[in-house]
Amino acid sequence: MHAIKDMKRYLFALLFVCSLLFAEDEKKLPIVVSIPKSGGHFSLKMLTLFPKEVQFEWADHLTAGGAHHPLLDDAQTQKVLIVRDLRDVFVSLVYWFDAQIKEGMINKHVATKIKGLRDIIQHWRTLSFDEKLKIVLEDGEESLYQSGFMRENIEAALQLLEKENVQMIRFEDLIGPQGGGTATAQADCIKRFASLFRLDLSETQIEEIGKKTFGKTHPSKFDRTFHKGKIGEWKSHYNDKNLLLFYMRYGRYQKAFGYIE
Repeated sequence: MHAIKDMKRYLFALLFVCSLLFAEDEKKLPIVVSIPKSGGHFSLKMLTLFPKEVQFEWADHLTAGGAHHPLLDDAQTQKVLIVRDLRDVFVSLVYWFDAQIKEGMINKHVATKIKGLRDIIQHWRTLSFDEKLKIVLEDGEESLYQSGFMRENIEAALQLLEKENVQMIRFEDLIGPQGGGTATAQADCIKRFASLFRLDLSETQIEEIGKKTFGKTHPSKFDRTFHKGKIGEWKSHYNDKNLLLFYMRYGRYQKAFGYIE
């Protein structure tokens, strides 16, 4: 009788330890997050092309309405932050707003304004590209996003970089030669992702992943946010006033992420 009770205690103890171990493993899933319009969905598509299915957490934004993914505060969690030249971020945001309005999807987004959205959309449709870019740079009442949403996410990204177990990947390295980058830098990014999941990829696999990720030649649900995927598009999209506005509002952030010109 005592032997049966001892065996039950042993089994309960074993189950308890196993539950703690599994909980710890789940807690330690890596998390991928990006500044809006910095290649987050591009990264997700890339990860789906790995030869073995990988498990990770995805945070659509660093913050929205003051809320953020709890794993971003977890010191034990491996975090990958995708960043991009902020000048290109805002150009991409204009095109994304245009596409979402055309498809009737803008009101589905968590950061989209609710109050007065119809009037904002009607006004947006009357504007030139320069006027739209000015609005997203101002990040205020006329934007389709909640006021301050972009600045809050940019600041949250900088704060995240001060935490433990965070690595930053640049869009310009991730995009590869098809987007104006290099195959070497892209391969290094793919290897860094693979190391999170303890995967050893061959050079052929790395090259294939890179080629299939860019554009829409290999269809994916993540293609819906893809526009051009080119480095330095901002150079043909900013007038002098908007460029000055950018540096006044975001110049210090640009430097903090290492984009110095």
